Formats: sequence, C-alpha cells, structure tokens
Amino acid sequence: MKKILLLMIFISLSVVYTITGNKKFSSGEASLIFVESELIFKNYNRDTYEKTEKRYKYSMQSESGIEYILFNNKKYMVLRCDDLFFLYDSNNERVFRGTKFGILHDECIDTFMDMEESSFLINDGIQYTVKNINGYELGKPWIEGEKGYGIKEWLSFYALPKERIYISIGFVDYKNPNLYKEYSRPKRLKLYIDDEFIENIELEDTPNFQKIIIPEGKKGVARLEIWDIYEGTKYPMNACINMIVYDKAFGVSKASDE
Repeated sequence: MKKILLLMIFISLSVVYTITGNKKFSSGEASLIFVESELIFKNYNRDTYEKTEKRYKYSMQSESGIEYILFNNKKYMVLRCDDLFFLYDSNNERVFRGTKFGILHDECIDTFMDMEESSFLINDGIQYTVKNINGYELGKPWIEGEKGYGIKEWLSFYALPKERIYISIGFVDYKNPNLYKEYSRPKRLKLYIDDEFIENIELEDTPNFQKIIIPEGKKGVARLEIWDIYEGTKYPMNACINMIVYDKAFGVSKASDE
C-alpha cells in the first residue's frame, strides 16, 4: 500500500514537469513536439527534400522561478507561453525560437527598434537600457534607474491595432537564476497610446511570456508604465523587464489603418 501511495505521489509530481497547453512549436523548417515525456525534433530540408526526426526523453525543472528543460544530456533555459517557445544555452544565447503558428512564422517575431525608456541603471560600467531586451541574448534586462521602486517609470514603442506583444519580466540569467527573485519585477502596468489611458495590465510573477494585445482601432506610441512591483529580496528598488517582442503578422499595417 505504501509503495502504491509513493508511486501515486511521484506521478502527480511528475506532471508538473511536463509541457501543458500547446505542444508543437515550429522554428524555420524545424518543429519541436512534446508527447507526454518525449520530445520530438522534426526537420525538413527544402533543398534536399530530406526529412529527419529525433526523439529524446525530457524533464523540466524550476530554479527560483526560472524553467529549464533537460534532454540529450543537455540543459536549456526555457521562456514560453502557449504561442511561443524559446530555448537559451548556458551562454544566454537563443538557440530555438518557436511559435505555434506553423513553419516560418517565427520570422514574424520581432523586436521594437524604436523603443525608448524613462531611465536606466548604470552599474559597473554596464548600461541596462531597453536596447538590451531584444530576445537574442539574456542577462542584461532593462532596469529603471530612478530612485525608489520604479513606480511610473516606463518604456515606449510604436504599436499597431491588434498587435500581439509578449513581455518577459525580471532579471533572467541562465547561470544565475536567483537574480530573478533578487531584483524587483513589474506586477501591474498601465498601457497608454499617444498619452490616452487604455488599460491596466496585471502580470503574474513569472519570467515566461505574457501577452498584451493592442485594441482594435488603436495605434501610436504605446507606453507601458510600472504601477506596482513584486519586490526583490536583495534589490527591491531595481525593477527589471527581461524582454519584449511582438508578432508582426497580427498587427494592422500603418498604411491599411489610415
């Protein structure tokens, strides 16, 4: 009876470490598919018409709120939501950028080149500006630089109607997962477009992607202001945003919306 009970506990705990929700993500001509405890990589070469498939057992683990996936004797950091699935290696470099929307759709995931901020921190010669949060590398978030808890500090970019924006909060670093809890993270944001208040955005305390959709008929300079934070255990007066990307396939173009 004890063995059965222990087995049931183990099974219930192991479910926490499997991927739920959408289980197929494509990047270029490659696809990553989760089937129970198995990870399947499929690749199609358009030049040779060759299809390949590799299967691995995988497991998930969480360290200080940061997710990692282990397979093929390797460990990658994961940032994900139901739409996106990114993998990063131990050098904080992105090695997989997948979406649920099909092959080549990952090319629609982009960063805002016109992003600006209200302030940024300079520490030991490192500038923690919005230029760092492009998603290609981690370990250098935007950290607001004003005294206090970062309330009313902001970043801005040009947004289009129906655009899907994905935000990852906190200080995210492969080798130092404790930084996520040590630094503060935005808990509530206010969204403005051309200084018009649009909505309050409540964020969960996770580095994984959280989606913001620009309302239909709204376009212009979008500003995300920090109005509440999850306090960091070591650096409560430094609020961080890890990354902001958007899916340009869903935004209504400037020309068509005029």
